[in-house]
Amino acid sequence: MYLIFGLQSLSYTVMKVSIHGLNLTSAAPISSEFDDTVRAKNPNRKVGIYYLKESSENVYYGGVMLGYSVLPDFYQLRKNVTVVRATVVGSAVVLGGAVKMNLMK
Repeated sequence: MYLIFGLQSLSYTVMKVSIHGLNLTSAAPISSEFDDTVRAKNPNRKVGIYYLKESSENVYYGGVMLGYSVLPDFYQLRKNVTVVRATVVGSAVVLGGAVKMNLMK
C-alpha cells in the first residue's frame, strides 16, 4: 500500500516588526525587544501542521544574536492561514563596533 501526498511548501511572511530598547548611542550592553507578527500559510489540502513548544524565533544581525523567544505551540489546520505574534527579547547584548556602526546607518 502506498500513500501519496502532494505536499506544498509552507510560507511565512513577516507582517510587522516593532523594536524597543535598541540604544546604539550608549557603550553599555543593550537589552532590546522585538515585537513581531508573522503570517504562516499552510496550503496543503490534507495535512495539518503541529508547531511544537520547542519552536523558537531568533533575531540576528551581522552574526550577533540580538534576541530569542520561544513560540507558542499550536496546531495549524489544513488550507489555513494563522497569524502568530511573538516578543523576542535580548538581554545584555554586547555589540562590536562594526555591527553597531552598520545598525546606525
